[in-house]
Amino acid sequence: MFNNLISKIKKTDLLFFDVETAAQQPTLKKTDSIYPMVAYKFRDRDTGKELPFKDVKDKYIKEGALHPSLNKIICIVVGVISGNKLRTKKLVGEEKYIIEDFYKYAENRVLAGHNIKSFDLPLIRLRSIANGIEVPPTLDDRLLKPWDVGLESNAKLKIVDSMDINKGTYFNNISLVETCYLLGVESPKLDIKGSEVNMIYHKEGVDRITDYCVSDVLASANVILKLIGEAVVELYLVKDESEQEKETKEEAIVNIWKKLDADKTLTKKTEAEIKKILGVKKLNKDHKKFVVDIITAAIYFDGGDNPGEQDSKYKIEAKRHMVENTLNLLTWS
Repeated sequence: MFNNLISKIKKTDLLFFDVETAAQQPTLKKTDSIYPMVAYKFRDRDTGKELPFKDVKDKYIKEGALHPSLNKIICIVVGVISGNKLRTKKLVGEEKYIIEDFYKYAENRVLAGHNIKSFDLPLIRLRSIANGIEVPPTLDDRLLKPWDVGLESNAKLKIVDSMDINKGTYFNNISLVETCYLLGVESPKLDIKGSEVNMIYHKEGVDRITDYCVSDVLASANVILKLIGEAVVELYLVKDESEQEKETKEEAIVNIWKKLDADKTLTKKTEAEIKKILGVKKLNKDHKKFVVDIITAAIYFDGGDNPGEQDSKYKIEAKRHMVENTLNLLTWS
């Protein structure tokens, strides 16, 4: 069913990601310095004539988010698989820092997603140039030959693109929603369409969009897992807790771990701090799993002592065992 390269993919080697963009400004005025460039870009291709201002403005609002000269990155979500869960991290804030954070997670890893080869990765590279950020050599798609990009052992850019795999020599692109339907994978079911992201961002901010982006990463992850013959995964979530509360607890737990001595000596004070963060009087096995998952994922994302190093399945398991063995010194009921 699968060719040799696809069937050899290890799901724990993959870094799934998705990028969301918006136009740099919410609307367009004829007096804006960029107007001549925009008007020329959206000219009538048959006649070469400039469109009326209203049409140029409408096209900017609808399509500006797709063009690197007119857009900006407002969110990147990255995700890794642990067991039967997909653990994601939202990268938001100033565009420059979003890109720099992405490169920390992505360099020397196998990148995975839908249409990332033709859109997401080149877009990040172009917006890097706009922000004066150096593109890591292992993530630079410029001047590469077709055989330099993919899963071959000598490929310079390691990438798994579900659109590329499914499309083959087929003429039309296949959207993520179509691909989900084709493969029997649950598709993203949120109240946002891709074409609405720009408008929502400029009216409401980025919060709803990050949730939309997470759902796309989960869907593309499950599409790729289906293609390589693996079971689909669920999104890692903490029940009955807001995203902000969850992230605050996660950060606090990881900070405790980072502050420990090199020998990871645990004390009653450490135990008390964890109880306080979780808001409990006693620590049970569910709490332990939660804490272990948090710390293990943080170590994976940070690359441990070697940032950028690609963790194998066995290295991730070894890290998890190390965390579990250390935390066994605490009292878990």
